Amino acid sequence: MIKQTIIAGMLVAFASTPAFSADTTKAKDLVNKINITPFGEIRAYVEASSANAVDTTIKSSSSHIGIKADANAGITNIFGELSVDVDINSAGADDLTTRYGYVGVSAPIYGALSIGKQQSIQESFVDKADIFYNGGNTGVQKMSEQLTNTVKYENSIGGIKVGGLIQATNDASNEEVDKLQLGAEFKGVGIAYAKDNVTDDTYYGIGASRKYGKILVAGSYSILKPKTGAQTRGFDIAGGYDMSDDLTLKAGFSDTDAVSDDGVITGGAEYKLGYSAVAFSTVDYDRDATDWTARTGISIKF
Repeated sequence: MIKQTIIAGMLVAFASTPAFSADTTKAKDLVNKINITPFGEIRAYVEASSANAVDTTIKSSSSHIGIKADANAGITNIFGELSVDVDINSAGADDLTTRYGYVGVSAPIYGALSIGKQQSIQESFVDKADIFYNGGNTGVQKMSEQLTNTVKYENSIGGIKVGGLIQATNDASNEEVDKLQLGAEFKGVGIAYAKDNVTDDTYYGIGASRKYGKILVAGSYSILKPKTGAQTRGFDIAGGYDMSDDLTLKAGFSDTDAVSDDGVITGGAEYKLGYSAVAFSTVDYDRDATDWTARTGISIKF
């Protein structure tokens, strides 16, 4: 009953606000006011590696397509997203998987409340050094970026962004709330706490990202405390420099204190081909295996 009480309480409290209930007579007109915005990214690249028995391949992972919808119902705004990830892999199979799918309601002061498959709080509040196309970002300790069966709340109060998320699934673990995430961010510096009640793992993290003229600096530090065994601490640092309006150079380093992990060094360059197209080249050097992996390709967003 705890899970149902939490979710029902959040929904009833939000729906009973004056902003939400002020003019229900306009509900039947919402369909005509819905704004539909298609979006997506097409990304393809060549991947080569110095590792033994690894062939050069052509990939089109990290592509996605979807639609976002929103409608103004007076003071309240209704919004949603439905999108899929597309991975056309070298084996010849086309993989289409759900990316995000959620609906929500928002209002000034009260913030935004949404339900469905959504982005993790840790992803947006802590994982600030994820700046490369298909490279780097291997040290941060976090849950999956995409979480199903969630209720998510976000708001900004006095310049401070806050967020919370719970995951509730019908499984054999008998946990009322399977996952819990809480986060806060101020001027590009974010912190997050997360608890997996099924595995009894706990996460802590802090991340920051700031642009100083042509220079970008970003980083994160995170800790995973499992129920049994040693904790894992990890960090990611990354930076970029705008050589021109079109060309940006990037570099980064990721590492954890896990056994046999000496980290990954990443370097890359990005060149804008137009309003929404970018040519990129990224190289990861694995210090443990002493192997490098290079990826060169093009991303088009719309």
